[in-house]
Amino acid sequence: MRLLNQSLKAVMLGMVALHAAFAFAGNPREELSEFGFDNGPYGYVNQKGEVVIAPIFDIAGRFAENGLALVKYRDKYGFINEKGEWAIPAKFEKLEPFSSNGLALAGANPQVIKMEGMGGIIGYSVRDFGFINLQGEWVIKPRFTAAHSFAPNGLAVVTEKDTGKQGAINARGEWVFSDKSIEPSSFSANGLAPAEYKTPSREVAQGVGYWGYVDATGRWAIERRFYSAHAFAANGLALASEPHLLKLESFSRTLEKYGFINVKGEWVIPPTFEPGDVLGFAENGLAAVKVNEKWGFINAQGKWVIPPKFSYISSFYANGWALASITGTGGMINIKGEWVVPPLFEPSGSLSLREGRNEQPRGLGFAPNGLAWVMENGRERIINSKGEFMPAFDAYIDKHRAELEIQRKELAQQLSQRKHVTFEDTVALTYFWGALYLLWRGLYVFWPFLLMILLAGWGVIAIFRYSRKAFWLLLPVFLLTGLGDSEGMRNCALIVVAGLNVFLL
Repeated sequence: MRLLNQSLKAVMLGMVALHAAFAFAGNPREELSEFGFDNGPYGYVNQKGEVVIAPIFDIAGRFAENGLALVKYRDKYGFINEKGEWAIPAKFEKLEPFSSNGLALAGANPQVIKMEGMGGIIGYSVRDFGFINLQGEWVIKPRFTAAHSFAPNGLAVVTEKDTGKQGAINARGEWVFSDKSIEPSSFSANGLAPAEYKTPSREVAQGVGYWGYVDATGRWAIERRFYSAHAFAANGLALASEPHLLKLESFSRTLEKYGFINVKGEWVIPPTFEPGDVLGFAENGLAAVKVNEKWGFINAQGKWVIPPKFSYISSFYANGWALASITGTGGMINIKGEWVVPPLFEPSGSLSLREGRNEQPRGLGFAPNGLAWVMENGRERIINSKGEFMPAFDAYIDKHRAELEIQRKELAQQLSQRKHVTFEDTVALTYFWGALYLLWRGLYVFWPFLLMILLAGWGVIAIFRYSRKAFWLLLPVFLLTGLGDSEGMRNCALIVVAGLNVFLL
């Protein structure tokens, strides 16, 4: 009997374990995809196209492996879980996704940028950066004026506010290296970081580059000889450009040319591409390149894999597809350049070939759950990987369109109140400061000559009115003023002349 009871108990425990295993396997984590409209609001849908988190956010990011998504709500940043609940309330001025060490870059203390006569407030910037944990607590206090997220090697590139030190820190906030003569960017997976050397401008005219690559100790792994340098891709190549040379005869500079280098700094794909005509390599080993106003893809040897025939393309997404367009409407292509989703839709959002930051909405391509957010005849819709519309999403939008329009107007008003610098602002400021600079430069160049004439007149009066000895006193000063080979010497001489004339008169 005792043996029978033990056997029955073992069978029951096994059935419970088996049931739990099947229950867990039958309910995998549901993949959510962000969706939204131009200028918001943004929300999330499941694989069936059902809205599971209402569109209430200014910006919505993708859910990470830790189950959290970065969102912007009422002009502040925070994290939500997959139920739409606040894991970390939206209270930060700036926020980045969590790094593998469990820390996220966060910004505090907003700074208003004002310009009198230029429309009042022209933008906002973040004054201090630090790092928070999964509970939203400061692990590294916000003491940096600039910072990058922690890289795979456990280092974050920062610039300290009080000391001006710039370099890399570890997860405890301790300096690993610092050097005011270089300004590194974030580290790549191979442990190298693009770094800008604060070189004098005269060296640029001699062909010396600004950029190179430093290792985790801050030492130059690839010497500075590039005009610009970008992070290394998974295939071990990095986009870089040669330094420009100044055309002294016409006071202009030549545009730099872009190519790809390896970890030794050697050109693998020669720098022949114009700025803006090439993107970095995606995880599948292909890079987007434009030739004769058409885009295609090359491999790590610089060979065409997909010939240049598209008017617009994106980098390849995680599912192995890229957004492409020939006629103005968008579709998706595979790594062979074949249409897997026909070009029948207007891609939603603002198309940009720049590799955006994490705060940018990613509705332009397919999410990991196989859905993409598109525009069809001016209507916001969602399609699956077969190009089929999702009825559940259409029903939700039709039902809530009126309240969504109200939210869009509120967000537009919010943006107008918290204005960011636009292209027009930049042009206006350029002309404004340019005019001030020319005025100051004109006075700076010509005032020594005007002052010299004035002081010479005073000197003549002093010589003939008081003493001819003043002539011998002022003569070497005038010689220094006229023959000095540096502005500093001439300006010092003019100050001496002014002092003598005041004394003599």
